[in-house]
Amino acid sequence: MVNEWRFRHGPTGVPLWLVVLRLLLALAFLSNQAKAESLSDPEVDAYNVRLGTQTFAGRYQFTTNSLLVETAQAIQAMGSDVLKFYMGRGYDEKYRITLRPTITSLTTLARDEPSCRRVLDMPFRHTFVWAYAFSPGADAYWFDGMSAVERQREYAEIYSLTTHLLTTYNNTGRNFYLGHWEGDWHLLLDYSTSHNPPGTAFQGMRDWLNTRQQAVDDAMRTIPHTNVAVFVYTEVNRVRDAMINGSGSNQRLVNQVLPAVTNLDFVSWSAYDGQDLPASELTRTLNYIESQLSTNKSAAIPGKRVFVGEYGWGGSLSSTAQEPRTRAYVQRLLEWGTPFVLFWEIYNNEAGKSFWLIDSSGRRTPCYDFHQRFANRARLEVARFRQDHARVPNDAEFSALLSPILDAPLPEPVPMTVANGLALQLESNSARMEGVVEPGIYGDEAARVWLHWGRTDGATNEAAWDHSVDLGTNQRFGPSTFSSVISGLDPTLQYAFRFRAVQARRESWATNTVSFQTGRTAPSIRAAIDRSGRLVLQWRDTSGSIPVGPLWIQAAERMDEPIPWQTVFTTNSTAMPILLSDPGITSLGRSFFRILIGP
Repeated sequence: MVNEWRFRHGPTGVPLWLVVLRLLLALAFLSNQAKAESLSDPEVDAYNVRLGTQTFAGRYQFTTNSLLVETAQAIQAMGSDVLKFYMGRGYDEKYRITLRPTITSLTTLARDEPSCRRVLDMPFRHTFVWAYAFSPGADAYWFDGMSAVERQREYAEIYSLTTHLLTTYNNTGRNFYLGHWEGDWHLLLDYSTSHNPPGTAFQGMRDWLNTRQQAVDDAMRTIPHTNVAVFVYTEVNRVRDAMINGSGSNQRLVNQVLPAVTNLDFVSWSAYDGQDLPASELTRTLNYIESQLSTNKSAAIPGKRVFVGEYGWGGSLSSTAQEPRTRAYVQRLLEWGTPFVLFWEIYNNEAGKSFWLIDSSGRRTPCYDFHQRFANRARLEVARFRQDHARVPNDAEFSALLSPILDAPLPEPVPMTVANGLALQLESNSARMEGVVEPGIYGDEAARVWLHWGRTDGATNEAAWDHSVDLGTNQRFGPSTFSSVISGLDPTLQYAFRFRAVQARRESWATNTVSFQTGRTAPSIRAAIDRSGRLVLQWRDTSGSIPVGPLWIQAAERMDEPIPWQTVFTTNSTAMPILLSDPGITSLGRSFFRILIGP
């Protein structure tokens, strides 16, 4: 039935203007309530979508904020929930911030330096820090080993910082990762890869990392906290040397230090020595790093614990040429299962290079668009998965969802797609009109869905339609079908309808109007997926007969206009039902189908 609004007069003695005012206030309240509703999910919000970037010593800036705050805000605006930056005595140099004399430790830096405190307060779920203690000699312990006093100083400073993070950000869902820059360059002081570092350097690095890990583990065990965590990671950067060099130059952090840090949480790979490897060799390299990492933390930290802390082609490729290389590399890493893939970096830090997501003119590069679009698409896919399975995907399922879309550049997301469906005849004077709505931006406002219908085509002018039916608010992340049954139709007349979805900031109409007449025989088509994954089609017209073929089935991977329909099946058969298991259909993954029956 057509929805009706019915009103009655207010109580006797209440002025009409007051009745109207109350009604307007109520409508304004309801409107604001609808605007505030976002299409999001807390479990999806917390899900790690893997990709991120970092900020170190950018050579330019565009606002009056400090460089650190400006770049952190730029990363947040990109849609990333990952931040990586530097804390230590070189903080002032990297971010052009003068440190007050009272900043004497990592804890006072985190607590009392305004820019550092501000970015730590920002809601990044994963914050990576190159954390170097302020105590004397703390940036060179691996040169000649660590004394007992040096180990005590390092322990105290890392324990204090961990305590500050656990208490300040208690119950926020935040994760902090304390690590360092490329460890092999700390060991190879001359940056030459033709020799092995001295044994004292290896021992110093082992002691340094074990001390830091012990400090974090002790704080995590003794400091009361909920829903916040601090981890330790080391970073390797000459992994291929250890795998393929001769005995004179194959001793590196990955095989001489990493196995001896028995409780280490994570290992980062600064992957410039392997980012251009073919897929099979990349997998072998990641497996090699993983084989050197102690399994003592496997039960406490499920999943892969090797991630890519740096990669990028800014030293050799233009901004445009970096996008396909980046996308293909991310695809291979997702398939292996790396928990983080961190691009170097948001602003370029080297003269004459293009290590940037935002260039020196303030322009977003193709790799910026890739990261932003990936984050949105990943959250939508995770939300759809959770909607269908009542849980978020595991690592393998996440890879299966996202890896296929990386075969081509990611298109700019369409905020909302609205498509008309069929007018299905129920009786000679009634029909059910169907439409499909799909959001394209995760966390956007939920859309109110309307059906507009009548004797005349009002196109995209709401006021030009004879009737408007409010079908409620879309609550799904994937395609959602809305419908309304309309009765009292004249079977001798032709009608039209079009669907519309409305948000506070925009509205979207279906791209075409559908015309129908209930007096004409229209086929009724049913579609389902059976247990074997086949598409099962059955159809009858209103008289119970089977329409004459031919029959076309077309499929598309997306619903934004123009819809790229592809014919995947044709037949003249009248056998019922038709079972479709053609690879052209099953290989499309999440798909949309339409069925065309010829005269």
